[in-house]
Amino acid sequence: MVEYIRLFVTGANDMVAIRLADFNLVGNQWRKSIEGDTVLSISVVNIEDNPSYNSPPGVQRERDRSRPDQEIFRNEQSLDLILNGLQPQENREAIKYLFRPLDVFNYSEMKLFVHGDSTQLPGSVAYQYQPGSLLIRNIFQVWY
Repeated sequence: MVEYIRLFVTGANDMVAIRLADFNLVGNQWRKSIEGDTVLSISVVNIEDNPSYNSPPGVQRERDRSRPDQEIFRNEQSLDLILNGLQPQENREAIKYLFRPLDVFNYSEMKLFVHGDSTQLPGSVAYQYQPGSLLIRNIFQVWY
């Protein structure tokens, strides 16, 4: 956990003002359930870094509210799971641990967009989403 950040300015002959409007540390917090697994690759793709990336149908980019006078949109990104050499009846998991509880009490709805490249699917694919603790088995499963 990051608690402090130091900013240094060198070579300034006059007073320097630094203003931080929004500071985001961004990283991929998803992990493989099997360390060192060569079958599953986990990364992220986004609009700003991947020109060939298209948002899934129904996804709208959020407007950046830190600049109300300008039409600036946040970087929309997706989790990219690549399976290479997955055998029939095998499975792989990508896991994200939240180190503090995620309060979703006031949400009226929650959307999760799942999209696969149908040109590369060898057969049926199952998608399983499990919110909550590993001790509480809340599982939502979708088959394609």
